[in-house]
Amino acid sequence: TTKVCDISPGVSGLSLIVSIIKTEVLVERKRDDGKISRVAIFLVGDTSGSIQLIARNEQIDLFLGNNQTVSITNAHVEVFKGQIRLGLGIWSNVPTTSQKMSISNP
Repeated sequence: TTKVCDISPGVSGLSLIVSIIKTEVLVERKRDDGKISRVAIFLVGDTSGSIQLIARNEQIDLFLGNNQTVSITNAHVEVFKGQIRLGLGIWSNVPTTSQKMSISNP
């Protein structure tokens, strides 16, 4: 399991256990084909630090609820406007966990 402080750009296949600190952005847009496309940015963290996580469509529902702890597998690291953030792909898995953790200051 990787700690947030050990994350570096370009890495994929990460496994982390993090708590959801807050939902920062949630955007819904209607696509040309009539379907709704959703994108959300969450602030997540562990005892070593915090990082933004980007989730799309049905992945978003897995993260709604602050102070929830989740175990993420197969995440990747993206760089967007000079900041690193976690991304989830089609092979990412996000089950909730009963483990509780304290989070360092975001």
